[in-house]
Amino acid sequence: MSKSKANGKAGNIVEVTKSDRLLEVKLTDKELAKKHRALLQNVIESQRIEDVLRQEAAEARSDLKELKKARRDLVTVCHKGKETRSVKCRTVRDYRLGELRTYRLDTDEVIEKRALSAGERQPKLPGVEAKPNGGRKPARKKKSNNGATEMATAPEQEAL
Repeated sequence: MSKSKANGKAGNIVEVTKSDRLLEVKLTDKELAKKHRALLQNVIESQRIEDVLRQEAAEARSDLKELKKARRDLVTVCHKGKETRSVKCRTVRDYRLGELRTYRLDTDEVIEKRALSAGERQPKLPGVEAKPNGGRKPARKKKSNNGATEMATAPEQEAL
């Protein structure tokens, strides 16, 4: 701001100051076009940044979800003092006692003991492989009286 003083008659003093103020100014067509381009650039850049934020937020949510699951797993392991791991085992079918036992190889502890099922009670013969479908023949198609094709049942297959 600048000041200037001027002496007038009979001791009148006039003081003039210059300053800048923010006032509305009508824009020229050229200035208005430039502002429109700036506005368009602003909108485009804002949308790009919002898209990036949405993508990063989705990735961050996914990362956070994984971290929380890992934390829950670690809390459980720390609380129990145990964790689930792959352990080598052996399974014994005792046909005399009619039971199946599974042992951990690292501790020789029995981890499963149950009665053999009817299908498991028959010992496997050395050198003989199990037949697919329990040794039964696969179902064959047969023609019915009306000409339609149907699947034959096991007793019907033997008759065919």
